[in-house]
Order: sequence, then C-alpha cells, then structure tokens
Amino acid sequence: MGHEPLYYVTLFLDLFCLKYNDLISKQLLLSIAVVASCIFAYYGIGYIQFGYRYSLDFLPFLFFLLIRNYQNERPQLSLGFKKIILLTALTNCYLVLTILQFE
Repeated sequence: MGHEPLYYVTLFLDLFCLKYNDLISKQLLLSIAVVASCIFAYYGIGYIQFGYRYSLDFLPFLFFLLIRNYQNERPQLSLGFKKIILLTALTNCYLVLTILQFE
C-alpha cells in the first residue's frame, strides 16, 4: 500500500457514495472515528516515512471498509480504480528505492 495522499485520497472519495447498512461497516466506521480522533488530538509527522505516519493507524480500517463495501455494490473494480492502485504501488516502490539509496 503506497502512502502517497494524492493517490489514495481519490480512492477514499468513493467512501461517500457507498452504503453502510451492515453491522461490520458500522463498527469499522466507529473504530475509524475513535482512532482518528485520538490521533488528530496528538498530531505528528513522520521522520523517515513519507506522508503522515500516524494516519497509518486508521488507514487499514479505511481501506478495508472501502474494499468491502465497494465489492458489495460493484462486483468489478473500475478501470480508474485499478489505475490508481497501480500508480500508488509504483510510487511507493520508487520512493522506497530512492530513500534506501541515500542511507
């Protein structure tokens, strides 16, 4: 999972269009709200990581919520969704390789 906000924030825009009728989705939303509110109260930026390191605590819940409910409403990933996932992975690989090169 790449941690480049420019790419994955566009994926999260789909979260506003999805329905959350089941209990697991509601529990995930509650978990995200609790963890994110604690993190936002103690704001911090990572040193060696690119992006905001503390957001890694609630991003897996967001990704799980997105993929779980996206799959329920749309059986196939759209082409744009696949492109953004691929671009995020490639960006992550590039940034990791450049950081390792300078250490």
